[in-house]
Amino acid sequence: MTCAARSRKVFYGVILSCLVTAIVANAQTLTTMATFDGTNGSQPLGLIQGFDGNFYGTTLQGGTTNWGIAFKMTPAGVLTTVHNFCSMAGCLDGSWPEGRMTQATDGNIYGPTDNNGTGGAGVIYKITSAGKFAILHEFCLTDCSDGVIPTSVVQARNGNLYGTTFGAHNSYSLLGTVFGLTLGGKLTTLHTFIGTDGAYPAGPMMQASNGNFYGTTQAGGSSTVCFLLLFGGCGTIFQITPSGTLTTLHSFDGSDGSLPGYGGALIEGVDGNLYGTTTAEGGESANGGTIFKINPAG
Repeated sequence: MTCAARSRKVFYGVILSCLVTAIVANAQTLTTMATFDGTNGSQPLGLIQGFDGNFYGTTLQGGTTNWGIAFKMTPAGVLTTVHNFCSMAGCLDGSWPEGRMTQATDGNIYGPTDNNGTGGAGVIYKITSAGKFAILHEFCLTDCSDGVIPTSVVQARNGNLYGTTFGAHNSYSLLGTVFGLTLGGKLTTLHTFIGTDGAYPAGPMMQASNGNFYGTTQAGGSSTVCFLLLFGGCGTIFQITPSGTLTTLHSFDGSDGSLPGYGGALIEGVDGNLYGTTTAEGGESANGGTIFKINPAG
């Protein structure tokens, strides 16, 4: 029988039958690859697949110190703890590895922690696939002008890492930075947010096909509607060149969303436009949200 019927009663019955058949036909088997129980980590925050075919990721908590771990998982689901954070004296290796990892062309895996380290404000670390751990940069060692709480790093086509910090202790007080970082550990602060151009950058930036980086801030901008995260504004979309020239492409005003980037990074579509999400809509409302697109020119 086909999904067409001559009477309303038969039509409804056939539609139901077709829907059930479609659901059964499209049903997939889910396989649990690994289970975290606290001792081997807790609250995993995302995966990347390494050049060796294995998967790498972090957990926010758990492990021998309960400050999070870095782990490796084979495609067959064999999980290995690569590093327990806060296992060094004084927690100098950082804690709460919240941002997503990235594997660079040198084969090492890089990522941020949002707490501890020598300066107490997070670190950028690198880990080899064999588990050798090293600190690449520590934040807030002196005047904190390099920012606090790094959120993510991505590798650019020039080989350097680029990322954001959630705050910066300076005259503008805790509004965030964009930085560049060589694989040798030299950090350059490319931009410090002042509020009108955004505040509290969220999620990893992405490098578009035109070579520029694009990202979002959760607050700040030209709008006076929202007062999120202790600072006004509903958030922004920004463009920044590899040399550090920042342009605010859009300031959200609540009617088109707020808290952009909270749930993930911008992506570049095959049409050349950028796509992303906002978590809330309508001023300080915690409900709703939007999906938006914007061209690289704003």
